[in-house]
Amino acid sequence: MSISPWDYEVNVKSSNQRYLASVTNANEIAMGAPTSGILSIDGKIISTRCNPSIIWSNNSEYLAFPKWTKSNDQKLMVYSMKSGELKQLPKTYRVLELKQFNDRNIKGVDSPIYKPKEINVEIDF
Repeated sequence: MSISPWDYEVNVKSSNQRYLASVTNANEIAMGAPTSGILSIDGKIISTRCNPSIIWSNNSEYLAFPKWTKSNDQKLMVYSMKSGELKQLPKTYRVLELKQFNDRNIKGVDSPIYKPKEINVEIDF
């Protein structure tokens, strides 16, 4: 199941049901555009300017999410529950919709509405 980048609020339990990731206070970054909000895990703020298309890894060790840049592009971010480390991956995207996160592989779509392109990203934490 994927979450739309246009949602205003999301609450997603981790695969093991131990953690709750939420994106709140989301607003459109421009009229009709995807939204940007505050990401928290169990009430602890992790990041701001987050797209709500968040996804837990199948083992609940990581949370992946898109973060808006100052130029309104997106970077893919991965948060480690074990270390508390937040990693920004180097590639820039237009609008991410994350679909699947198995082991260290994240799948999704860049720009789901206009010229969609499937992505497949390996992480190394």
